[in-house]
Amino acid sequence: MKRLNLLSASILIVSALLLNAVRSVNAQGLGPSQSLTQQRNDTPQQTQAQAKQSPSPTRVKQAPPPVNSVNGQSTSDEIRKDGDQYAGLLRKVREWILGISTQGFFNFIIAAATLAMAVFSYLLVCVTRELHKATEGALYVNRPFLMVTKVECTDTKFINGALTHKFAIHLKNFGVGPADIVTYIASADPNDTPIGYVTEIKEPELLYFPENGQRLSDSLVGPGEEVTDRIECRSTLDPTIFALVQDRSKTLGINGIITYRGTAPKSYETRFFWWFFMDADYKPIRFVRAFRPDLNSHT
Repeated sequence: MKRLNLLSASILIVSALLLNAVRSVNAQGLGPSQSLTQQRNDTPQQTQAQAKQSPSPTRVKQAPPPVNSVNGQSTSDEIRKDGDQYAGLLRKVREWILGISTQGFFNFIIAAATLAMAVFSYLLVCVTRELHKATEGALYVNRPFLMVTKVECTDTKFINGALTHKFAIHLKNFGVGPADIVTYIASADPNDTPIGYVTEIKEPELLYFPENGQRLSDSLVGPGEEVTDRIECRSTLDPTIFALVQDRSKTLGINGIITYRGTAPKSYETRFFWWFFMDADYKPIRFVRAFRPDLNSHT
């Protein structure tokens, strides 16, 4: 842009100089008081006189036409037109500023400041929300993951026609953060045998209330740690229920729910349900996880 302005100014100066030269030559060649006929008659005489005075002919240089722009207008006209446009724009801005009163000017400033504050507040809320999501995501990645890996029968007794068992729930934290057990519910209840003679799977519908569960004094399970003596439960089968278990109409189901938390302010749940089968001497044969996935679910 600077080079274009400098070139335009140079062309304008050269054009002005050439026009002045042409005017000087015309003023010397043609007198203002002579008529056209006299000028024609005086031309041969002037030519002869000039020929006598000067042995070599002198050529009159003609000025080149003014340089035009691409659209057919001279550069000076374009510059003048641009200057008029800028001057008009500045004039309109000046008139607009002078037309604003003091109170209106302050109202405009207050409105602009209010709008800027609103935009800033909106951006701040968006950034805070994104930071909160990122923080929760980071805490969720480092969450604990507590699962029941095994159920073990640690004691069996038969006293006065009643059969009792003691069960230990094995827990392992598969997460990368510590698990803090908040409450737990664990029980061993007789339920209808899940697999009958026609191989139909029948498993109970269970409803837990974790807020009414028990608490542990040693509730922390570290990352990768496995504990076998934290959660225990017992079963007591009276003679009537014991007779149903003997003929395979009923089967013990060791079940419960564990609520725990990690570093994030969020609680997780792990449900477990294992079927317990015993031999004729009332000893445990095997434990089998429930067939329905929701009975062994986790969050």
